[in-house]
Amino acid sequence: MSLKDFSTEKRHQLDKIWLPAECMFQSAFVCALLDLEAHAEQRIESPPALTEAINSIQKARGMCPFGDWEPFVHLRRTPFRKPTWSALRLWRLVHEHSADVLESRNFDCVFYDEYSLLEELGSRRVWWRVCEEVTKAVARSIPLIAPPTWAWPSNEQIYETVRRVAVERDYLDFEPDVEAVSRVYQFGKLGSRGTSSAL
Repeated sequence: MSLKDFSTEKRHQLDKIWLPAECMFQSAFVCALLDLEAHAEQRIESPPALTEAINSIQKARGMCPFGDWEPFVHLRRTPFRKPTWSALRLWRLVHEHSADVLESRNFDCVFYDEYSLLEELGSRRVWWRVCEEVTKAVARSIPLIAPPTWAWPSNEQIYETVRRVAVERDYLDFEPDVEAVSRVYQFGKLGSRGTSSAL
């Protein structure tokens, strides 16, 4: 399917499909920002300070946890670009008091140095929740982009969906959890035979 073959209606459908994953990513970033503020014991407001916070959060996401050789897997499973300082300030206004942020913070943690702080930020459950939402979004996008002829989408169809979504939504390249996408897609197909669909 070429770019010109992708209709406005399908683009609108993609917008709706990917909104929950984008909102969860925004919530994850806000959660990390609030934890940085708690550690610094001051609100981070200025553009230079917000930019520094964004870089710290990105560093936390790319750390190799607990002596491992590979960074947190959620980094390569997430297609979203880091925010600008102005975007993060807006995200905080939207999500600061949301249930997703409040449930994801750990108010009992004490950080003794920068490394322990960043390791904790990068290991938060909320980043894996982002991955779960991305997996659902990929599965829901498959019928729009590379509909399978059988019950299960092939790896090729999943990766074709990922490539096309990245182009349509200006995402970074990312590595989907192929098995998880297939399971979510199949569960949605089974659910659609009843009163509602899981996809």
